[in-house]
This record gives sequence, structure tokens and C-alpha cells, in this order.
Amino acid sequence: VLYGVNKSLLLVYILIIIFCVLSLIPFIMGEYGYLYLLALFFLVVIPLILVILFLLKNSTSLGCSIVSKATKYIILGGMLTIFLTEF
Repeated sequence: VLYGVNKSLLLVYILIIIFCVLSLIPFIMGEYGYLYLLALFFLVVIPLILVILFLLKNSTSLGCSIVSKATKYIILGGMLTIFLTEF
């Protein structure tokens, strides 16, 4: 970590918040419906917010390892969200 753990965690927090806001754009523009919005919030946004809260309390290497595993499931949730919007 080139600039330190605290600055790296701050960057992660900022990127997650930006992603959560930008992920609403397809719904706002009318490309996806309410199923997308519900799946997005329950499978991606809420878990990402929980990741931020977890990292605020546990920014150790063990905590980051747990977050890394959780992120894999969040990615699966994002893929499921994309899949659900096809119906």
C-alpha cells in the first residue's frame, strides 16, 4: 500500500459510494424497471454499505480478507441482478 492503509480505505469508501450512486442511472433513465432496483439494492448496494461499516470497525488484514470473500458474493449478486432484468 503506497499511501498508507487509511488513505487506501478512504479511497475504497469513496469508490463504493460513487458506484452505488452511479448504479441508479439505468433505473432513472428508464432502461430497467423496479425489479432491477430491488435486486440492486438487496444484492449489491446494501451488502456494499455493510462492507463499508465492517471495514470501519475491522480494518485489519483479517477484516480485509473477510471483505474480499464477501465481495465475491456481491459480484455474484450483481450478475444475478443483470440476469433478473432480462425478464
